[in-house]
Amino acid sequence: MGATFKDIRETFFIHKDCHERFLPLKHPGCRPLADLRIHMSGISDQRTGYEIMRLDPDFHVLCYTLSGRGIAWDGRRSEALTAGRLLIVPAHTACGYRLGGARWTMFWFHMDVAEPWGALAPGAWEVRPTFQEQALHPLLEGILAQAARAEPDAPALVRHYAEIAAALLRRELLAGAHPREREIRHRLDELWDRVNARLAHPWSVEELARALHLSPVQFHRHCVRHFGQAPMRRVARLRMDRAEALLRNTAFPLKQIAALVGYENVFAFSTAYKRHAGRSPAFCRRERPARA
Repeated sequence: MGATFKDIRETFFIHKDCHERFLPLKHPGCRPLADLRIHMSGISDQRTGYEIMRLDPDFHVLCYTLSGRGIAWDGRRSEALTAGRLLIVPAHTACGYRLGGARWTMFWFHMDVAEPWGALAPGAWEVRPTFQEQALHPLLEGILAQAARAEPDAPALVRHYAEIAAALLRRELLAGAHPREREIRHRLDELWDRVNARLAHPWSVEELARALHLSPVQFHRHCVRHFGQAPMRRVARLRMDRAEALLRNTAFPLKQIAALVGYENVFAFSTAYKRHAGRSPAFCRRERPARA
């Protein structure tokens, strides 16, 4: 048994074993998502039977797979929907999706045909790699959990979750459509995560470029395009951000902080820090707030 609905343009079959939770988009804290013209969203755990087909939807659909397997199809072609894959169906594009195995867990968004989604013109649907589902999912769970709570700070937490989710959705859809560019951005993000975890390492442009199988010139070009910074300037910025946190929140000697952020001696570290912050490390340390 389940809910079934059919007309000329739409088919729905949702079995009673399927579990769906809808985001409370009318909640004041969800305003950042509503401002993106998202009018419906939810997290779905599909089992036994699930099928939706729309021939001419008047809204865009995004569907992120968390686990299991779904199938997207339109009568001419089909593609598997598995973890790390995003289905994008522009408005007025025929496409369906259904359970493709024993279970399919996913979350989805329905978005009005309006800015900032003008780039989603009617045409072919697509399934492409995504690097956002593991970040977006806990944000949606946070919205659902906090919207149901009565604590005074719950609406503010809902809004924080919604703001981050909205930013990630913009990044997903507006970061450039070419698959190669999306792949490079993902690899760059992973690389900078590794750099940030090992700031004491003597990084060089050549080593960073080799990690992505790029020439130093190519790597420099991609860094400037995606982050607005040359590679070693970005390394320096990460080091200075870490140094400032250590200066303000620890009593580590300057020699130790210098070593932790990749400088061979205090003089080189102090020079770099003063160039970055406009004041010496010692001055920054004197400014740190008193502990209760």
